[in-house]
Amino acid sequence: LINYRAFTAVDARMAALSMMAFSLGVPAFMLVKVLNAGFFSRQDTSTPARTAIIAMLANLVFNLLIVVAWVNSAYDGAHAGLALATSLSVWLNTGLLYRHSKRKHGFQMSREVKRAFVQSTIASLLMGGMVVWLCPAAEAWLGWSIGQRFSTLAGLIILGLAVYLSALLLMRFEWRLFMKVPKIEAQISKQAPRAD
Repeated sequence: LINYRAFTAVDARMAALSMMAFSLGVPAFMLVKVLNAGFFSRQDTSTPARTAIIAMLANLVFNLLIVVAWVNSAYDGAHAGLALATSLSVWLNTGLLYRHSKRKHGFQMSREVKRAFVQSTIASLLMGGMVVWLCPAAEAWLGWSIGQRFSTLAGLIILGLAVYLSALLLMRFEWRLFMKVPKIEAQISKQAPRAD
């Protein structure tokens, strides 16, 4: 979609590298928000702040290690190392928050949540596999008009969504888990003791 005029095929490939590196951290970004809510509901803002600082310092180290190694290698696109370092650091933050949640608050995932996690992972893999299998080659995209690109991309997105939802339905995904979350969070906020 972005390969036009001054934005060459090489530029598009370099941008794709960054997006792929960033995508590795998307689940962790979401998990950080979920785990932070447990601390905030207990008036504990210091723990998430400490883990964020650790992750930020780790990000600086990851940037140096990955980018320097990438620049000295035979591969192009060392800028994607910055995105990769960000993804790694947010996973570190997620791990630290989970450890503190388990140690301080006795956080445990129920069997239902674990089952939902496995089901959504399987559905995501099926969706990704289907999209990759049906996605036209890069040469075909470059030869199409903007209308053809948008319509093909829209079709792939709709098909991917259909595969994902169908897989969840076939595995009898427990949709009610997400329907009762706001009520649970409200109860936790009322009952949670204040941190010292």
